[in-house]
Amino acid sequence: MDMGIPIDRLWTVEDVSTYLGVPVKTLYQWKWRGEGPPVRKIGRHLRYDPRGPGVGDVRGGLSDGTCSRSLVQARRRPSV
Repeated sequence: MDMGIPIDRLWTVEDVSTYLGVPVKTLYQWKWRGEGPPVRKIGRHLRYDPRGPGVGDVRGGLSDGTCSRSLVQARRRPSV
């Protein structure tokens, strides 16, 4: 599943939104609630590590139960 997003750098909110198929607003809500993939704040920007836990867990699969409930539900919704 190559979406043209390099894994050798930290991902932006837009990168993760594209990869997970969820709106950017959802990622900001997850951060505020303490849900979703782990995120780092660098200055005023949010960054995700695609090789670390969270985004990487989603990339590997959701069956191990390590992702939050909101992340699993969002990922399972059919695209419109």
